[in-house]
Amino acid sequence: MSNSDEVFFKLEAEDQAAEITLLDGNLNVALNGLGVVQGSLLPGLYEARAMAGNGVWEQIIEVMPGQNNSIVIPHLMFGSAAPLENTAQSHEYHQEAAHQLSTKLHASHGEGSQVFVFARQFSPPSPQPQKRQVHPLQELSLHDLEGQLLWNLEDVSESNLDLDAWAGCNLSVDTGAYRLRYVTPKG
Repeated sequence: MSNSDEVFFKLEAEDQAAEITLLDGNLNVALNGLGVVQGSLLPGLYEARAMAGNGVWEQIIEVMPGQNNSIVIPHLMFGSAAPLENTAQSHEYHQEAAHQLSTKLHASHGEGSQVFVFARQFSPPSPQPQKRQVHPLQELSLHDLEGQLLWNLEDVSESNLDLDAWAGCNLSVDTGAYRLRYVTPKG
C-alpha cells in the first residue's frame, strides 16, 4: 500500500491527562500522546489503549477509508488517595471537607509555607456507610528534620467520625522540609 492509501484517524479522551497509545497489527506504536492523538494510518486493525491512574480502556479498532475514524474514549475511573472529583474512590462529602479545611489555618509554627493533611475512610456507596471508631489522623505527627515534634495531627485537626470518617488540618510552617510520621499499631 502507498501513502495515498492512508486515512486520517483521531482518538480523543474525555480526560485530557489520559495516556493514549495506538498499536498497529505488528504491535508497533502507531500513535502515542496525552489526551488526543491523531494522524494518517494505513487501513487495518489497531489496538487502542488509554490509561489514567490505574484506569485502563482497550479496544480493537478497524481503520477503514470512508468511515468515521474518530473515537472518543470515555472518562476512566481510577482510585486516588486524595478525594478527587471523578475518581473511583471518592465521596462528595470528603471532597467538600477537604476543600473547606484547606482554606483554614489550624496551627502555626512559622510562615512561608503550608502543609495540608487529610485522611479518610472510604467505603463504596451503600445504604449503610461504615462507621469508624478510630480517628483518621491518630498516631500521625509532623516533625522538623531534626525529629522535633511540631504537632500530633489528631490534636490540631477537624474531623467527622460519624460515617466514612475524615480528618484534616492545614498548618503554617517555615519554608523547608518536614517529616510526616505514623506510628503503626505494632510501634
